[in-house]
Amino acid sequence: MTSAYSRALNYLGYRARTVAEIQEYLRRKNYLEEEIQAAISRLLKLKFLDDHLAASAWLDARLATRPIGRKIAAWELKKRGIAQDVIEEVLSQFFQDDAEFQAALDLFNKAKTPPERNKFLRRLYSRGFTRQTIEKVDIHIFGRTDA
Repeated sequence: MTSAYSRALNYLGYRARTVAEIQEYLRRKNYLEEEIQAAISRLLKLKFLDDHLAASAWLDARLATRPIGRKIAAWELKKRGIAQDVIEEVLSQFFQDDAEFQAALDLFNKAKTPPERNKFLRRLYSRGFTRQTIEKVDIHIFGRTDA
C-alpha cells in the first residue's frame, strides 16, 4: 500500500494544495488520522505544503479565467479550507487600489454586445463585486448616480 505521504506528494504534483485539501483527499483514500497528520507535518516541514502559496496560485488562475469580486474570492478560498488571516492577506495582494473596478470594466469590455445596465450590474453582484465597485461601474459606464 502506498504511504499517505507518497499519495499526498503525488496529489501535490498537479497543483498547489491547501492543508485542508490534502486532509480531505487522504481521508477519501481511507488513511488513518495519524498517517494523515504525519504526512501533513512532513510536507509542511519540507515546505511542499503552503496555504498562502496555494491560495495565491488558485486566485491568480481564477482571476485570469473568470473575473470575480472580492466577496466571491473570499468565499471560495474559505471553502477550500484557507484560514481567514491568510484569505485577507491574499485578497489584499490581488485586490489593491482599483483592481476590482478594473476587473469589472474588463468584464464589460469582453461582452460581444453592450449589456443592458441592470443585467450587467446584477452579474457583477452575483460574481461577488462589492457594492462600492458596482456603484463606481454604474457611474463610469452608464453615467448613473442614482444606483
